[in-house]
Amino acid sequence: MRFSLLATSRNLPVILLFTAAAALAVTHRSGAAVNAHHGSLLQGLTSQETCSPSPGPAVYCYEVVSPTSNPNDYVYVTGINNGQQINSAYSSSTAGPYTSSIGIPTSKTNSNLTGYGFTPEPDGSLSTYLTGLSSGHTYQVGYQVYPTHTQGVVYDGSHWFPVQDPKQGSLTCAVTEVLGVHDSRIAVGFYETTSTSGTCIKHAFEVYSSASDGSLSPPYTYVDLTPTDPNGGTLDVDSSAATGVNILGDVVGTVTWGSGGSQQDGSWIYRFGKYTTFCLYKSSTLYEMSHTCIPSAGARPTYTNGINFSDLVVGDFIDSLGHQNGFALLTPWKSTAIATVIDAANSINTVLWGVNQATGMYQDVYFTGWATSAGAKPVGIVGYCPAGHCGSTSSPDLPRHRSERH
Repeated sequence: MRFSLLATSRNLPVILLFTAAAALAVTHRSGAAVNAHHGSLLQGLTSQETCSPSPGPAVYCYEVVSPTSNPNDYVYVTGINNGQQINSAYSSSTAGPYTSSIGIPTSKTNSNLTGYGFTPEPDGSLSTYLTGLSSGHTYQVGYQVYPTHTQGVVYDGSHWFPVQDPKQGSLTCAVTEVLGVHDSRIAVGFYETTSTSGTCIKHAFEVYSSASDGSLSPPYTYVDLTPTDPNGGTLDVDSSAATGVNILGDVVGTVTWGSGGSQQDGSWIYRFGKYTTFCLYKSSTLYEMSHTCIPSAGARPTYTNGINFSDLVVGDFIDSLGHQNGFALLTPWKSTAIATVIDAANSINTVLWGVNQATGMYQDVYFTGWATSAGAKPVGIVGYCPAGHCGSTSSPDLPRHRSERH
């Protein structure tokens, strides 16, 4: 299930599903030489840590995390930073209201996922969704739902700053959501406008602070992002959203193109001023990455939700049964990128939402998300991949300057 933040699984109104260690949504195509590794997480969705080696070098460990003790609550874990702090959204019903919380590790080591202390962070809105946090826990971002509109938000630990793109629509399309942030004072998300048919259309954007004190407080500057279809065109793009940004300024998100029965969903990355669209596709028993996204060749709807310092992206894709599967992919602009599929054991849907920046040479990669088993409510997931197994030690390019990006 996907969160209201993008279309949510197209069902659930909350964002984030991570299934630790490897993930967030990516999309596909065929023809790419790829090694797809499959990992299993959370045997039986128990509360204890489970480690599972997968074919190839990847090793993943996961645990179920919840800020409540009620097994009937809906829980989505979203952002995670290098200190293993997390944020989340939870509710006693799918309709809300949702409350967000920050989770602080109480007994963590680099190889131990046990122990979180949660603090609710309500803001007075109908529902609050925190969708990401910066590496130093300086800023959290998300959105607030009110009866008349939905507005993005930046939270600095004591103040809630509203974020509303000046181009957003009215009535049901009066929506701005912030989905990702980094310490470089760049946040990303989407706003909605009204189409000629009366439906709401999503538009990806970046937002920068113009504050003189170096914070991420107002006033804000909004810059549209324009992801393309797999052929590099924009005329048939129906909607888009930016979901994650890393310390280098690389941005990832989702895009819908085509029309009618040919409409397709895929992922994109913006890097060095160039958009690259990609999808996952079924090839034999493996899911591979492709830049062409052709459904007749097996391409699946793919959604990328997070990105780290090494350009490891995480997300989810929809299989032929209509189920969500978590995945992780390193350097998706390369045709040889390796995709790892990560599904919680006994789950129907698994979504990976967040990944820490992992900027240390030997630092473990941590992930967040959620999973749903048959007849059960979604549960939050936190996991990690030991250093050296998830691409965290690869050498990134030099930081991108804004002048190179717009």
